[in-house]
Amino acid sequence: MIADEVWRRLDPDAGRMTRRGARRLAVSLLAVAVLAGAGLVLWSIGIVVPRLRAIEASGFLAQINPEERSFAYGVHIRNDGQVSVVVQAVGAEGPGLELTDARNLEGTLPTTLHPGEVIEIRLGYRVTDCTAVSTEDWPIPVRVKGPLGAHTVDVMPPTLRLPGEAPDETMWSGDRDPYGRSWQDALARQACAPPNA
Repeated sequence: MIADEVWRRLDPDAGRMTRRGARRLAVSLLAVAVLAGAGLVLWSIGIVVPRLRAIEASGFLAQINPEERSFAYGVHIRNDGQVSVVVQAVGAEGPGLELTDARNLEGTLPTTLHPGEVIEIRLGYRVTDCTAVSTEDWPIPVRVKGPLGAHTVDVMPPTLRLPGEAPDETMWSGDRDPYGRSWQDALARQACAPPNA
């Protein structure tokens, strides 16, 4: 037990923050909040990481060549950010797929993609192993140069339906078509089908 005399000698303000220290803490917390807010704004308008996405659009979609076990796929990519980016390259090889072509259908790469603009890219693939092609969603990497340097942004194309797998007018609720397949799976299956089948 501690005697009352010891309690009286103890400083009641020991460990308490000084007014100057409290002001420093408040200013520091305010600075952190302002920086975090500014970071979120820069992120949301696409300065930190460009904001690109694949959209459904009319035009070139796909071309299948079962004789050569190859396909070409057209993907429309929109810049949803508030700053322009330079699209330098698109596409990648994957399991069972060799990238043979990647080009802008309306010009050349690199090309500048302004806010709200859409670019149509044609990707060509040769299927090297029909059983190795992934059935999972597979994003398309888009290499861009933005205000803060180079980035690779993954865009996810919409799912595709194989002919005859679902009624044409099937409706669904939710984000994913229950009859849809990942783009590379649907196209590789058609390219791997025996010719004239």
